[in-house]
Amino acid sequence: MIDSYASHQEALVFSALNTTGDILQLGCNDYSIMILNEICKFQNRNLKIVSTNKNFLQKFDFIKDRSFIKDWSDYDFSGKYGTIMFETEQHIEDKIEMLPKLFLIGKSVVVHNASRLCMKKNWLEYTENKKIIWFRNYNPHTAIIQHET
Repeated sequence: MIDSYASHQEALVFSALNTTGDILQLGCNDYSIMILNEICKFQNRNLKIVSTNKNFLQKFDFIKDRSFIKDWSDYDFSGKYGTIMFETEQHIEDKIEMLPKLFLIGKSVVVHNASRLCMKKNWLEYTENKKIIWFRNYNPHTAIIQHET
C-alpha cells in the first residue's frame, strides 16, 4: 500500500516530464521535492519552492530558490512555470481559491488530493475549459489541470 502523502507522484512525474520551463512547488512534501529536484537537475530547469512551514523548508536547504511566507494570501503569483505542484499547507476549503491565480502563471497544475477538492463549490467554475487528467491508482486521487499560459 502506498503512503497517502505520496499518491501524487505518478501525476507529478508525468507533468514534469511533459512540460518545459521552471517548476514551482507550493508547499513542502518529502515525496515531491526530491523527485522534482532530480528532474530539474537532469533537464537544466529551475525548481522554486514556497512554504508556510519553516521547519519543512529548512530541510530542503539544498534548493537555491526557496521562500518562506507566513500566509498564502501573501504570495505573489508571478512568473511562468511549466509545472506547478499544488501541495499547500492549508485547509482544503481555502486551497481551491488559489486555482485561478495558478492558471495565470502555470501551464500544468498538479493537484494532490483533488478527489476532495473537486467537491468544493468553485471547482467547476475554475476548471471550465481546462483539460483535466485524473490519476486514480492511489488514494487520495491527483489531477493535472492543464491551461495554456
